[in-house]
Amino acid sequence: MIAGLFLAILGGFGAQVIANAVARRRTITVSVISVLILAEGTAIPMEINRTWNQHEATPPNRVVPYAAAPPVYRRIADLPAGTAITEFPFGDGAWEIRYTYYAAAHWRPITNGYSGNFPASYSERLVRFRNLSKDPDAAWRSLLESGSTHAVIHRSAFAKSTDADAVESWLKEHGAVELERFPDGDILLSLDN
Repeated sequence: MIAGLFLAILGGFGAQVIANAVARRRTITVSVISVLILAEGTAIPMEINRTWNQHEATPPNRVVPYAAAPPVYRRIADLPAGTAITEFPFGDGAWEIRYTYYAAAHWRPITNGYSGNFPASYSERLVRFRNLSKDPDAAWRSLLESGSTHAVIHRSAFAKSTDADAVESWLKEHGAVELERFPDGDILLSLDN
């Protein structure tokens, strides 16, 4: 907006120079400038609800109102105060944005997120979660240190079902208990043993 303001001021000075140079043709100049201003301000359809993927499956091209949120989020809303959620797949920007949006459907803290700047703890978790097979115990400690009490696995969000299987196995091998499996493939697990 600030850049637009200064460009408008600069455009005004430019228009004045043109108007002075063509003083006799002021009517034509004003008309040309008016047409240029109208052309610049023309509304052109802009694509919205576009999705992409980074490492995982491409999300649906729309999010739904909170009242119609996927069932796992309605279930999370019923969890007790003090609940904190980590959602998998972790770290894929397209999915992280969705997790952040749907957090307003349940109002529980999440360890996922999307921003131009990520804290070191997020980046550390991302590396550990992407390399579960290398050090599953370190990844588990990182998950617990995040303050998470529950995890959600969005099976359809994984590019490969074997990756979803690996995350589910890793969580259960470390004591996570499945609370509910939803028709859309989402799984809610408790991390408290």
